[in-house]
Amino acid sequence: MTRTLNKKLSTNGFTLLEIIVAMGLIAIALVAVIQLHTHNIDLQTESKLISMVNFLASARLAEIRSTADLQVGSSSGNFGEDHPMFQYKQEVESIVDVDNLYKVTVTIHPDDQEAGREFVFDTYVYRKKE
Repeated sequence: MTRTLNKKLSTNGFTLLEIIVAMGLIAIALVAVIQLHTHNIDLQTESKLISMVNFLASARLAEIRSTADLQVGSSSGNFGEDHPMFQYKQEVESIVDVDNLYKVTVTIHPDDQEAGREFVFDTYVYRKKE
């Protein structure tokens, strides 16, 4: 009769300790996955910002190159209604040692919470004086 009682008491389930250990491992894995996902979203946001700034800088530099007469000095502005979050400052300098060569610097400031963040683009433009 004791054999029958022992067989009835032993079940083929999990113990409470095994379930707690499994739940702890699952919790650790979920925390790691959530942290990776958050980091991925941050990287995507940064990538989008850098892509937009590169696009805007290319457009601004193309406008500068397309002008017939480069004016030495600095100016600033924004990118209009399409991109109101971004401001630019441009500086055009004449290179002293080389005739007809100008250094153009475009600095783009995004209007976000990180004050002081800026992206600087330099290029040289040759203009034959007429």
